[in-house]
Amino acid sequence: MAIINFARREIIARVVYCGARGAGTTASVRKLYVDHTPDPSGGMLPFAPRGASEHSQVFEYHPADIEIPGFRFKVRLYSLPGALIHAGHRAEVLRDVDGIVFVANARPNEAEPNLDALLNLDRHLKKAGQDLANLPVVFQINHTDAADALSLDDVAFDLNPYRHPVILGSPVSGEGLAAVRDAVVKRIAALLADNLEGKPTCLQVHAIHRRESASIEQVVEAHQRAVRLAEAQATPAPAPRAAPWSRSGYDVLPLEHTVSLNYHPPSLAGMSPLQVLGARVHELTVVVDLIMADPEGNNPTRLHVHLVPEGDSPTPSSAARAPLPTLETDPMPTDSATLPMPIEDTWRLASYAVIGTISGIIVGLLTGFLIWA
Repeated sequence: MAIINFARREIIARVVYCGARGAGTTASVRKLYVDHTPDPSGGMLPFAPRGASEHSQVFEYHPADIEIPGFRFKVRLYSLPGALIHAGHRAEVLRDVDGIVFVANARPNEAEPNLDALLNLDRHLKKAGQDLANLPVVFQINHTDAADALSLDDVAFDLNPYRHPVILGSPVSGEGLAAVRDAVVKRIAALLADNLEGKPTCLQVHAIHRRESASIEQVVEAHQRAVRLAEAQATPAPAPRAAPWSRSGYDVLPLEHTVSLNYHPPSLAGMSPLQVLGARVHELTVVVDLIMADPEGNNPTRLHVHLVPEGDSPTPSSAARAPLPTLETDPMPTDSATLPMPIEDTWRLASYAVIGTISGIIVGLLTGFLIWA
């Protein structure tokens, strides 16, 4: 995506040299900078992700013989070596690219690496919404001086189905490098001129209005900052560790038992557990101390529930048994605190037990009298 700065009447395009490992991408950009760029702006700077052994190079220049009416035309040339495989860095360098120079190695054993590098480039471009078929692309064929080097047509046979220009170029001697660069830059300039006339092209432009132009140092810093930001966003934040006493630390455990209560006090009908105060195991009995309340949280009642093994407690007859609720117990820490029951609650439960026992005896005697009468 070329940048059009209307405040400075300036257009800046991006060209990226890329290829397989050892093809000569960075060497080509360096040779262009040293021998074929009479007026570079700000020097050539390397940049790369932390820990990388290879670096991209970038410099900016003004092609004096290529004009876009009404604007000063500048080009930023980047190298993207094949050995620099950091995905975030490659995506950032190729983002908004306006033209590609693909440097291919003419040695026979490099045919497959050439194709792999081109497919990798194609994937990155498609993720950014661009396509090799439409972009200005030039193939630079390197290492043609090798004894077993393939011809230009043989090298480009599998790489160039879209019939982009193919030019011989040597980063050692410098032969053909200026021709490769000028071929892709002229194509970009023609498309940008069409854009300014309102004609649809494959290139997009981004309009800004700034009195100052970014230096090459600022451009490199922006690239590195974008890569760091992308890495930070791609790294998932560690999940917060649940406190030992929090419910969330235990509710992921599988449910071990479902306990059916054989007796449900009528006074607790329609109520549900509000809070578990504690639990303890006494011999074969599990004692749960909890608060019951109605669905709206009103009328709280403290209750001790004794869970005993089946057969250890009397079971009411089926005729007298009401529909039984099911209590699903949440796993609790083994050392959870047990709150002592107040004395007045103990006396109240004892009195209920005595009254219940006497009532049961009376009901039993009356039932027996009626049966035998």
